[in-house]
Amino acid sequence: MSKTRVLVEIAIMVAMAFVLELLFTAFPNMPFGGRISLSLLPIIVLSWRQGVIAGVTGGVLFSTLNMLLDGFGPAAWGITFQVFMASMFLDYLLAFGVVGLAGLMKKAFGNSIYSFAVGIIFAASLRFIMHFISGIVLWSSFAEEGQSAVMYSLLYNGSYMLPTTILLVIVGVLIYTPLKAHLTEE
Repeated sequence: MSKTRVLVEIAIMVAMAFVLELLFTAFPNMPFGGRISLSLLPIIVLSWRQGVIAGVTGGVLFSTLNMLLDGFGPAAWGITFQVFMASMFLDYLLAFGVVGLAGLMKKAFGNSIYSFAVGIIFAASLRFIMHFISGIVLWSSFAEEGQSAVMYSLLYNGSYMLPTTILLVIVGVLIYTPLKAHLTEE
């Protein structure tokens, strides 16, 4: 497969992820914060088709667009430059970049509906871990008095990542069979 074709596929999947993210911004945020979205699915499909390098690249590019969508910046969020930089890496670049590792499950377990579901769960779990760490290290000052940083981060990030993961698995399983012939490199 040509490098140009892979780059075009990365661009298309990142654009699809961004459109899905925009569509889901119409829905209210979860009670603790964060939003449910299917935006990870195109990045997971990209990783499944083209491998982890393309998947991680797509995830990082999508995270950059997502930062712009969220209006992320030290002045806008009233945070220090150090917290901004740490959050940029943990909450965006790493959190969405690791989604591109979903393709590892295809290498480990083959191209089946079950391994695709495992890949989705794996990718969403890695993203959750990045946000969970960030919640403890960077955002625990938002915890209610008497609430531990761990519980705060678990409630905040779990409240949207668990339903997101469930939705991703359901939709991923539904689209797997019609797309199976296209879920491998051509």
